[in-house]
Amino acid sequence: LQKIRYHKYLAQMWSSGIFWGFISKAESETILHPYDMGTFMLRFSERMSDGSMAIAYKRKKDEVRHYLIRNSDVSGKGRSLPQFIRDTRSLLCFLRFTIDEGFGSNIQIMEKNKALEKIGRKKRNVTMTGDGYDLEFLELGSDTL
Repeated sequence: LQKIRYHKYLAQMWSSGIFWGFISKAESETILHPYDMGTFMLRFSERMSDGSMAIAYKRKKDEVRHYLIRNSDVSGKGRSLPQFIRDTRSLLCFLRFTIDEGFGSNIQIMEKNKALEKIGRKKRNVTMTGDGYDLEFLELGSDTL
């Protein structure tokens, strides 16, 4: 739980229901089984005691695979866990876990970019030349990376 509290973005992902936390490989395979290819869930690795995270994803109709997230995937300039997920083409939709007011649990499919739209985005600082020109093009209508 210390990792959730201090790891950048992880607390946001936990509270929004897209980080499942402590769930085994077998449990994640059972949950993912009826869903379409590209559906995935983010969880702690049960094998690693250092708080490493893994992604369980539906690769084929009857195949769930597991990927252990490496430091090189999520660290360095412009790299973060949300950005790694955005950039990974095999990952299409999060399985989102929620608890309703009656304490019943629900699972929803959520397109990854929608799920991450407010997580891991920074305001973009535009560098301008001395004569008022931007040094790069910006996306229309957006002030985020």
